[in-house]
Amino acid sequence: MEEYLMQLYEKDGAAIFHTDYQLLVNLLDKYPKGPLRDDAYCIHTLLGGNALYKSITEALRNKNHEVSRAEYNVFIAQIYSGDRFWKNDSNEPAHMEHLLRLLYKVAGINVSGIPVTITPEKLKVDDKEVLLNELSSAEAAYECRDYRVALEKSKALFENGVGSAAALLSKSYFYGYGTYKDYNKALFYLTYPHKKSRQQDKEERAMLNSLLELRDKAMYSAVVCLAGSVLALLFMLVTGFFSNHLGFALFNTALLVAGNLLFAMTYEKKLIFDFSYWFLILGCMILIVLIL
Repeated sequence: MEEYLMQLYEKDGAAIFHTDYQLLVNLLDKYPKGPLRDDAYCIHTLLGGNALYKSITEALRNKNHEVSRAEYNVFIAQIYSGDRFWKNDSNEPAHMEHLLRLLYKVAGINVSGIPVTITPEKLKVDDKEVLLNELSSAEAAYECRDYRVALEKSKALFENGVGSAAALLSKSYFYGYGTYKDYNKALFYLTYPHKKSRQQDKEERAMLNSLLELRDKAMYSAVVCLAGSVLALLFMLVTGFFSNHLGFALFNTALLVAGNLLFAMTYEKKLIFDFSYWFLILGCMILIVLIL
């Protein structure tokens, strides 16, 4: 099929962009340099060039645009033109990547050859305008449910001193969008001073209230588990469990000591922790001690 597409491409370069997109990616992987990329750049220039990129960027900003197949095809050619494209007034590869992913979603096409991100891991930027543009890109990614992209962009922005990124980070960790749920991180970003709208403030207050309730429950659970662990240890000492079942008693003791350290740390640092599993373990341990 790839040979057929190459023949098709030699006859009519534009036609390949109306064929199988996954095979196009395979071709581009197979021929990273040479005429295929050069011709992609020519197609992109002939069919609109950077004017189309600017129109799509503006449409995305206005949130009222539908991408047609023709525009999508042009944009594919645009993206895959290699280094030449970046020399044509486009110095935001991360934003371009986000737009590309958006267009893939609109077209209903899954292309595995696209990299996860082309933003440097350690990004240090002093230009406020660039940071604000990147924040807008992160917010657009979140609205389009590209949660992993939004999370990575927000973390980089927060590291660069953009406090407003805390709004996206708190929601990502609270709901588990693009990552695992981490209520402690969500609480940190929710309480970090940052600019927000009235609607965002209302939503954040609701999240903060629920997290504070969870933290209070975690504090009570830590105290109960600590007391239960001490009682279990005393019970084993009094009943002679160590002399009769030394191996199991030492194992129980190690678990209880580890649990006590966890409870103390949770209480001291006011962490949110789910103790339901520990309650289950503690109950099973006490039950086994009683049976033996």
